[in-house]
Amino acid sequence: MTTPSKNRFTWIRRVIRDHKVMSIVIPAVVTLLAAWIMRPSSVPAAPMLTPTATTVALAQTLTSVATGQIPPPILTVAMPTPIITTPTPDPIYDQMVTLINQGTDSYLKGQYPEALNYYNQGLEIARSNSLYRWEEGEFMTGIGMVYEAQSLYDEALKTDREALTIAREVDNQAGEAKLLHNMGAVYLRQGLYLQARDSFREALEIKRIIGDEDQIPGTLNGLGRVYSSLNQYDEALASFNEALTLVRAGAAPDLEATILNNMGSVFSAKGEFQSALDHHNQSLTIARTQGDPAEEARALNNLGAVSQQLARCQDAVSYFDQALVIVRRQGRKTEEAITLSNQAQCHHQLGHLDTAIKLYEEAITILHQLNVPENEGTTILNLAMVHRDKGDFALAFEKVRQARVLIEPLGEQELMAAVWNANGVIYQSQGEYAQALDAYNQALPLVQSTKGRTREARTLQNIGGVHEKLGHPDEAIAAYEQARVVFKDAGDREGEAIVLSNLGRLYTEQQRLDEAEPLFQQADTIAKDTQNDHASAIVLINWADLYTQRGDFAQAELMLNEALIIARRVGNPVTEAKALVNQGKLAAAQGDNSTARTLLQKGLTKAQIMNAQDVEDRASEALGKLPN
Repeated sequence: MTTPSKNRFTWIRRVIRDHKVMSIVIPAVVTLLAAWIMRPSSVPAAPMLTPTATTVALAQTLTSVATGQIPPPILTVAMPTPIITTPTPDPIYDQMVTLINQGTDSYLKGQYPEALNYYNQGLEIARSNSLYRWEEGEFMTGIGMVYEAQSLYDEALKTDREALTIAREVDNQAGEAKLLHNMGAVYLRQGLYLQARDSFREALEIKRIIGDEDQIPGTLNGLGRVYSSLNQYDEALASFNEALTLVRAGAAPDLEATILNNMGSVFSAKGEFQSALDHHNQSLTIARTQGDPAEEARALNNLGAVSQQLARCQDAVSYFDQALVIVRRQGRKTEEAITLSNQAQCHHQLGHLDTAIKLYEEAITILHQLNVPENEGTTILNLAMVHRDKGDFALAFEKVRQARVLIEPLGEQELMAAVWNANGVIYQSQGEYAQALDAYNQALPLVQSTKGRTREARTLQNIGGVHEKLGHPDEAIAAYEQARVVFKDAGDREGEAIVLSNLGRLYTEQQRLDEAEPLFQQADTIAKDTQNDHASAIVLINWADLYTQRGDFAQAELMLNEALIIARRVGNPVTEAKALVNQGKLAAAQGDNSTARTLLQKGLTKAQIMNAQDVEDRASEALGKLPN
């Protein structure tokens, strides 16, 4: 019998490498936890803007619960090494060759039970003879990757650790690096970022020592994902850039589109949206050239997410439509649910509420079939916000209750904070401000106990909006100031611009015009730097009030006209309603009551369609002041 040796192993197809970090489908607008009433990844939808800065803000932020909330596999595993036969006949060894290759083929096709069966058969054979210790470790590597693909993370880590012991025992350094990489990927999925970082670093060190150049980009990519998750964006970009340099030099060329997608996600998180679009477009071009439909769909989803963050919802819908065709053709149900949720968010923002409901319900059905309660629950929260915008508050509360049933057993504080924030939004929409404030105060300590800084800022912003409605301007300013600091620390420039605008509006209402002006100037600069049309429109609407109070009606009119043009171009009916109401108030201030009444009525009608209670209240109040 021939003694098996490490020389009989080689790396499996270059197509799948050590945890190929998949591009994260950023959630369109934000990243969840919509409660933040959030960007994908959100990447959240901007919070409220005018007068009270919350209802819409709340709803929009909340709608981001779905986007990207269901990321595709973060990393693909490092495959077990296929066994290579030798001239010396060995039927048992040949059987293991067949089983490991059958297991790997099944894994690549997403046939996880079949893959597990093949690997377990091979493991039983390998354990029957101490000469097959090396092969035993390879079969366990395969089993670990199947567990990870099935989200059985504890089982995956247990198996990987046993395999790691074997790899070190037989001096299989390549196998050791591969397992450390796979463990890093599992830790990343679990949100254990420091453990993930350490595993990837150790894997990277071994790969560099043994000169495994083709495998280094995958681990650098994984390390970049960890840094991104820790909001250490400069470190993330450094890792991605190093990986990209190696890939373009010939190592792991199939990773180029993935790395570019991940870099785009980092730029999006930093608020550098043009750089994000550039990288996602590069990824799209390469994915199409290489015939990689999965990465093509992710690039399209990410382009849609960034477009949505920029309030370019029509562009976003086009990208999501293209992505949906691809993922359905491939039968990728998780990505299909993500894309449907992203489409729903866009249609929600565009005021197509019935379409949004239909799309969310399709996504929820898929997520239920996939048995992913976290994602199903957050998507139901987004659906609740659509019913809230339709004015069906009882059904909205029922959807939140359904989401809580799914989320509460998970013990995830961020998700429970999303539930409380959702309740707060609905209470606030009903004018039940005390209950809304209580719900937001329940959410705040939950997000503060996590790393969700943006979500913390959005919760503080929601609290500020309720204090405005309760007639507590000092408390509102205090909450907005806290939110401003947290947004800035988190690098959320859109959120920072919106809260600066809200502060400026409050100071304007208190006749503190000299304090308000620099806040509007800062907000305007951020909105223009980030090319964020939504934020720009909000800033202009609020800033125009300052010029109205100064009696500079011409400047106020210019700003409101520009805001209205932006709102109509990007298809944001709530922002359009706000601009119309403020134009009506400006006309009233100049004594043109007929024009004022027409504009206010138009704004009121749009606000009622979208159930934008804040805008309705302002329009009704202004109409009530006009002479009969």
